[in-house]
Amino acid sequence: MSSRSISTACLLYLLLPCLLFLAGWVQPLVAWPVGLALAGAVLWVAAKCPTRSLKWNTAGALRLGLILLLGAAWVLTTGPWGLVEQSGDATVRNAVYAALVRDSWPLTVEGEPFIYYLAFWLPPALAAKLGVPAEAALLLWTLLGVWLALLAMAAGRGTRRTLVFLVILLLLGEMTDWVNRVYYRLVAGSAWDVFQDWVLFFDLHFTASCVQLRNTFNHYLAPLVLLGMLAGRLLPGRYGLVAWAMVLACSPLAAVALLPLLLLRSGRALLNGPTLAVLPYAALPLLFLAGGVGGQVAFMRPTGDCSLADLSSAQLWGRYLLQMLVVAGPALLLLRRWWRTSWFAAAILLAGLMPLLWVGLWNNEFIFKGAAVMWFCLAWLYTAAWCHATGPRKALLALYLLLSASAAYGQLIGALKSFSWQQEARARNTRNEWHGQLHQPGDARANQFKGTPRLPELFRFN
Repeated sequence: MSSRSISTACLLYLLLPCLLFLAGWVQPLVAWPVGLALAGAVLWVAAKCPTRSLKWNTAGALRLGLILLLGAAWVLTTGPWGLVEQSGDATVRNAVYAALVRDSWPLTVEGEPFIYYLAFWLPPALAAKLGVPAEAALLLWTLLGVWLALLAMAAGRGTRRTLVFLVILLLLGEMTDWVNRVYYRLVAGSAWDVFQDWVLFFDLHFTASCVQLRNTFNHYLAPLVLLGMLAGRLLPGRYGLVAWAMVLACSPLAAVALLPLLLLRSGRALLNGPTLAVLPYAALPLLFLAGGVGGQVAFMRPTGDCSLADLSSAQLWGRYLLQMLVVAGPALLLLRRWWRTSWFAAAILLAGLMPLLWVGLWNNEFIFKGAAVMWFCLAWLYTAAWCHATGPRKALLALYLLLSASAAYGQLIGALKSFSWQQEARARNTRNEWHGQLHQPGDARANQFKGTPRLPELFRFN
């Protein structure tokens, strides 16, 4: 095996959902030339990826096995097959996947176009249509994405560094999350429950990576694979936008968050033949999603329960400074050696920009999705810092990581408590409130699927 074979597998993992989106949702006269151009560009980039022979000694092979085992354990904590309790977001995602498996493409709801970033589900849904058990297909597709990202890093940067990175990525999160965890366990609902507004103030919405995969795996896997290739140096920087275009239909907001890193790494070689060839494809998911109500949710500021709309200007800026302090403070202190890298610049830019765009406590989609990129960048830099640190500096870094691990601790404990092979317990763990149906007139969450794509003549609806 060579590193190029892993690069090719990563690119094909990103390409397959795009081709299925074109085949199912785009008019054939547009889909065929755009798809051929996209596939040709991807094959060109795959041939230009660096090739290195991969030979691991016994210790390296053992570390690689541990990396893959930890990656599999991470996937299992997200709740596939109901083995552990699923997050509340799974109510919607289970219904979307069930509809894609059951119904014909392009998917419609009560005769109206279904507008959502759905590309991630298309390969497992197609496999399920061909007879593979639906849950098994989704689990294997998710696991494959995690493993490819980790293999790309191990192939390019070694198993030792990749193992350290994976541990740091799973631990890294908001230090202030402990405030919420302790409050809701010890105080909420008691006579002392007078500080709820302040607890909401400390909920900063930089969703940790371990939670990203559990709550929104459908958006997280494509950016993870691309970032794994970049960290492993398996994707030449000048072709980064080719891979970026393939992320759009899976997670448009994560694709926006990826742009600073990709632009900084590409330098002056931004425009080239493969990049220009994928631009027509890149426009299609943007046009498809731009007409949907869900595309506007990220920029709305709802009022009502659990909203920050009533905070004063001073409180808003105080919350922003707290967000910067929690993320940028430790990074500036512990990562001084890497201040001039593209990874650091992208992470700090996202940390500073995302909170300025938030609009409501539970609809802050750019922070939710963009945090996936930010935490990966920081985890990669903290990995480098860990490998270079000695003595007190390494102890300080370890302390910071432990203080940041509240989300990882909560997810692990929750998975251990709810894990079961029993069918009855798995049914309880599975969020099936929508019973596989996307038409839910009594649930506001279903409204995000409505709308009409821009330039609708490019798309199929029946």
